Amino acid sequence: MPISETPRIDSSRTLTLAANAAFVPIGVVTVLLGPMLPALSARWSLNYSQAGSLFTAQFLASTAGVGVSGILISRRGFRFALNVGLLVMAAGVAGL
Repeated sequence: MPISETPRIDSSRTLTLAANAAFVPIGVVTVLLGPMLPALSARWSLNYSQAGSLFTAQFLASTAGVGVSGILISRRGFRFALNVGLLVMAAGVAGL
């Protein structure tokens, strides 16, 4: 293997590790609404229909995020899309 290929392999491994590590916060945020729903319903005085619409909003936002991430990856690269996605998720949780 030529020496010139070594940095590319290390970079690929680093990106793979970062992507795998990003699944932890993504998974936590994805399932966060379920356990928090009773507290949110009580705090905001939501009925069952209104509380259920939070799941619809989460689904639509995650679907839109998938579409936007495809555009970001093709234009700016994987790292940028991953970082933006994690920052948007953090902002959403902080806002909640």
